[in-house]
Amino acid sequence: MLGLYIGSTHPKAGKTLCATSLGVLLQKKGLKVGYFKPVGDDPKEVEAGNGDTVALVVQEILGQEVLPDNLTPVMRTLSWAALGMAQGEDFGARNLAAVKKAYGRIAIGKNLTLVSGSGVFPAAGQFAGVDGLTLVHELNLQVLLMETIENGINFDAVLFVKRLLGQRFLGVILNKLPEEEVPLCRKWVVPYLKSHGVDVLGIMPNNQELNVIRCMNLASDLNGRIVAGNSRAADMGITGFTIGSMQIDSFMDHIRDKASCAIILGGDRTDLQLAALCGNSNCLVLTGNVGPSELVRAKAEAYDVPVIAVKETTYAVARHISRILKSQKFVDLEQINRGIRLFEQSIDLDALWQAACANKANQKNGG
Repeated sequence: MLGLYIGSTHPKAGKTLCATSLGVLLQKKGLKVGYFKPVGDDPKEVEAGNGDTVALVVQEILGQEVLPDNLTPVMRTLSWAALGMAQGEDFGARNLAAVKKAYGRIAIGKNLTLVSGSGVFPAAGQFAGVDGLTLVHELNLQVLLMETIENGINFDAVLFVKRLLGQRFLGVILNKLPEEEVPLCRKWVVPYLKSHGVDVLGIMPNNQELNVIRCMNLASDLNGRIVAGNSRAADMGITGFTIGSMQIDSFMDHIRDKASCAIILGGDRTDLQLAALCGNSNCLVLTGNVGPSELVRAKAEAYDVPVIAVKETTYAVARHISRILKSQKFVDLEQINRGIRLFEQSIDLDALWQAACANKANQKNGG
């Protein structure tokens, strides 16, 4: 029974993308793949019980039918910390027992069970007795790190994990690398890590389309309302934002290459709103609780551009959107399909699978 823990040494590195892609691609090769997320952090109530939002989506994609409390037996909720402090050592023991029982049910009859980590490996979950390191040993798992390198590779963390895990450490996938830096990464980073016993099993270039958020969801997250362009709000997406607070001439230059960004504008800046609509913007966010003029509304409807009105100030909205883009969940089906294609192009799947099988054999032989 082969189990693979997918972790990362910092959050939002692409663990869900990795688990989903591996599951789908290995199923295409005829393997029986299970999926398990022992610790959840985004509760969602469904007919069958209370589960984790992301885990439920991944399970559906993989065609797995497991009850939510088996799929994610430990759920971090508002009462989680208080319960843990009240129960003391029993809290961790009960959580670990629940995780082991659930994993056993999911893993039976599978060629591979993917275990999706939460938070930062290896420490996240220690408070509840289900940190990554404990789960790896208790469930007899191998570990694959999904590491984002937008702001540089955390070599210390990766090498420390290798030292901690030894033979259990399968390797690392480097994610979100600017495309122009891929050759340098292959020339310097890959050999360096290899010399320290760390195999780089794939390099995934940064793809802004994987960070898209739909305008309808953006309006909801901002506690705003869509006041024009409703027909495209469900499918029009943005990958970033920019603030419009300047003169018309400089504003047009500013937004020329920002069609996929939300343009944040004061609700009273009709001139900039009209200019943004003429500049092929995907979405306008009007601040200060001021809706668009009839002229702006008509233009937005004609161009099918969603316009969102919010109560907050321009800079408060900018901070809010920044947080939303950094924390959004990988649950949009279009993004998921795009991500799986990128993963398949970037990873040597056969080499990864063979390495996992070889590691398993070495563990059995005491190597």
